[in-house]
Amino acid sequence: MDSEEKFQNWTNIFTDAGFGAPTELGIRMQSQHAPVYAYHYSYKGQFSLTDLLLAISKKYPVILEYLYYRVHKLLEEKLFGIPSHHYGRSCTTIISVGN
Repeated sequence: MDSEEKFQNWTNIFTDAGFGAPTELGIRMQSQHAPVYAYHYSYKGQFSLTDLLLAISKKYPVILEYLYYRVHKLLEEKLFGIPSHHYGRSCTTIISVGN
């Protein structure tokens, strides 16, 4: 198995855990109150986020991790209103070399 296949397998695991399981739970909960029609689209277009992340992660893994962290925090705070939690360490410290 080459690195691209491994990356795709990890992507599938995290996609299932992060989107599939919560979606299924939401469907089950909502279906107790009203009919639910769930659709799963599997078409992969010419420009895929997976392909982009794979290309970027080969050259800039630390930058990609940092950008993911910042976008995730921005979405939590601004879109969902979830306050930031500070555990005594900053993201810069976590991803810096040697710590």
